[in-house]
Formats: sequence, structure tokens, C-alpha cells
Amino acid sequence: MLNKDFTIYILDENVDFCQALHNLMRADGFDSAFFVERTQFFINLERRRPHVVIMDARIGNRRTIDVLQRINKEQTFQVPVIITTQPGPLLNDDDFELGIEAVLAKPVTASHLLRTVKTILYRPDTLSQVGIQKRIRKMKGIHTLTRREREVLELIVLGKTNKQAAQRLGTSHRTVEVHRSRIFQKLGAANSTDLMRIMLT
Repeated sequence: MLNKDFTIYILDENVDFCQALHNLMRADGFDSAFFVERTQFFINLERRRPHVVIMDARIGNRRTIDVLQRINKEQTFQVPVIITTQPGPLLNDDDFELGIEAVLAKPVTASHLLRTVKTILYRPDTLSQVGIQKRIRKMKGIHTLTRREREVLELIVLGKTNKQAAQRLGTSHRTVEVHRSRIFQKLGAANSTDLMRIMLT
């Protein structure tokens, strides 16, 4: 897996800080995008899921947890988040349950930030998710699936049951069953084992 296989999103109201981090990530080979306000960030979050989000502890006078909850609501997998912050009590225990992997005090050095990003991205669980996503994108017929069907497909490939997938997606297991049936039909798979065979060929 190469750095170019990973997407980093940066969310901070300071455009100079965003540009500096963006340039740093691009110079190291990462796919990177930055946003200075939440609306554009959320629009892009729906289009393409990042592998790591680097964000300031306060965005538009909203608490960190508001943004973290939205990130998790939109994603099949929990997205690791690195928080950059000025000294002060801006975070609490609830925030850390929503995907915060590290808190770095500003000003943060380039080497420290890059080391933190790479530590997160090159863990086995992250590499597994990225590998699955790459294989799914190459599957014949993948373009016929809706966004929700692709999310269910990722969870099926990870071995999740209908109940587990429903809990992660915030829907009923019956709805997941319907999506699962449509996925098999569209991709020409007889069952989950056949689906894995199709993905790996």
C-alpha cells in the first residue's frame, strides 16, 4: 500500500494552516483536500470517504462532537480523527469514543503530524479496509450499486451479519436483507462466498 492510496481531509478555519497541511500531505504522496468550513467538508464527505480527518477542535463555534457525530453517521467505518487544538479544555471523554486517535497541540511540527498520520494509516485494520475498498471499486458491475448498497457490500465482505450491518448503518436488519439481495442480483453472486470469489478475481 502506498501513500497515494490514502485520502486525508483537513478541516480548519485558518486557510493558511489548511494550505500548509495540505502541501505537507501532498509532498509526502498522500491524496489530500482541505476545507475551511463545515458545509463543504460534509458535501465532500458524502462523495468520498477519507481515511483520516485532521480537524481543529472548534469549527464554526460548534463543539468537536457535533462534527464527529456527523462524520460517523455518514460512514460505514469509523474514520480516525486527529484533533489540532490550542491549549484548553475543549474535549471530553464522549469525544474520544467517536474516533479521535490523537490530539496535537498547535503549533504542531510537520514531522510529528506525519508520524501520527502514518501510524494510524499503516495499522492492520486500516490497511484491511483500504484493500477491501480498492477491490470493491474494481468489481465488475459495481457502478450499478447505489451508495447504500456499496456500504452494505463493504460490511458483507468484512463478514458482518445483517444485524451487525444494520446496527452500523442505523437501519433495520430487514432493510439490510433487501440491500443484500439486490447486491447479489446485480453482481451475479449466489451467496456471500460467491461474492468473495467475484471480488478476488
